[in-house]
Amino acid sequence: MSNQKGMQDYNRNSSDLFSSLLISGVIISIFAAVAWYLWSPYILWGTTQVALHTRYLLYPMTLFMSEDMADFILRMPYHLSQTLDFANAQFTDVSYLYSLSMRALSVVFVPLLLWRGTSNLIYAKVKAFTRVLDLESLAEIQATRYPRIKPAIRAKLLKQDQRFGPWATQRNPLPYCIAEGLISDVEDDDAKTLGLPRFKSLTHKDQMNNLMQYYGRLTIDLPKLKQTMSLQLGSRVQYDDEGIVDIHALGVVERALAIIFLAALTKSRANRKTIEKLLDQFGDSFIEGTGHTPHQVDLSGVDELWETVKDNIHVRRALLHATKTHAYWGTVFTYFFTRVYDVYGNMISRDFIFLKPVNRRLYLLCNQVGLERPRAEACAIRDHFNFETKCQYPIVEPQIMNVMNELILDIQEEGWLFQDMVVRHEEDDLARLNEQCAKDLAEYKAFQEAEKTHA
Repeated sequence: MSNQKGMQDYNRNSSDLFSSLLISGVIISIFAAVAWYLWSPYILWGTTQVALHTRYLLYPMTLFMSEDMADFILRMPYHLSQTLDFANAQFTDVSYLYSLSMRALSVVFVPLLLWRGTSNLIYAKVKAFTRVLDLESLAEIQATRYPRIKPAIRAKLLKQDQRFGPWATQRNPLPYCIAEGLISDVEDDDAKTLGLPRFKSLTHKDQMNNLMQYYGRLTIDLPKLKQTMSLQLGSRVQYDDEGIVDIHALGVVERALAIIFLAALTKSRANRKTIEKLLDQFGDSFIEGTGHTPHQVDLSGVDELWETVKDNIHVRRALLHATKTHAYWGTVFTYFFTRVYDVYGNMISRDFIFLKPVNRRLYLLCNQVGLERPRAEACAIRDHFNFETKCQYPIVEPQIMNVMNELILDIQEEGWLFQDMVVRHEEDDLARLNEQCAKDLAEYKAFQEAEKTHA
């Protein structure tokens, strides 16, 4: 049955291709006929000029031609002036001159193609005609698409296990909860029979490698989850003497990035060039620190950029809006980069990927701007940001319950949990409606019974 269906699909695709080629051929033929009818003298003139300029390539070949043909090539201008009539162009003249031009060009291209073909035949065993997408080539592709992934960072990406550490890719809900120590398993007889160790006793790497063995046996520490997601918001905003958000109270790297974002809002071409130069400089100069050495990055030029933009009306307006609307640095940066995303146009989070080991959450909150679903590691920031934006007031109490329930539901609906911990609002509404319908039906039946008794 599947073979018959495949044959039908093949025949259908073949007929579609044939009909497309036929229609294209008809259209091209009609266009060519109309063009010849309207502009045949110009077509003949153009073909003549091409033949006159390419005839020099045929001079060496005249040694192997007949005398008449060699004379025609060598004295082409004279012969054409005697025989051609541009006012009454003939298609045979155009086709003949076109064939001469193609012969002339073949004098150049045929040796090149022969050399290329011979090379492919001789070195066929050592040439790779298929593209192999290993880790190295994928890193090279990323470096091509995102030039600010510089060699030092690319080398780190190649050596790093993508599931762990600051350079890890964005974590889905379950890996995020595991990384934060929020997941444990339920002890039951089956686990004892299988001899499974307690999930909490495993290392992070062993937890990820042996995760399928605990499918359907996990549970989430809800109080700790709420505390962890509240910490995503970061520290409270600090203010200057005028009561405006004070970006100078941030760390040096975070301050530099805030200045970059604010400068991008000025819509100035000169500032755009400076921003692009600084982003390249950050990527080129970044050196990841170790346990004994700090991170290193060249931030020179940021202070000069701030002096240029600090009095700009767009910058002042953005700082004033952040002051009146947002209470945490996480939501302030979300507001800054959301505006940059809309105004600047071509700045992406990978332009400052060096932030991952410096301030991973700041990188991820920028990375999730424009996405329909937030990143698990920064989802609380978006939820609180949306609530503050709706209220147009800085909210100190973390507003994270909606996104917290969504995160639990993502894990729960994949079947990882021992028992359901939350339900969707639609399910609550359905249960309530079913209960109300059952109550109304019971009242209606009681009314009918009363009517019968009365009768």
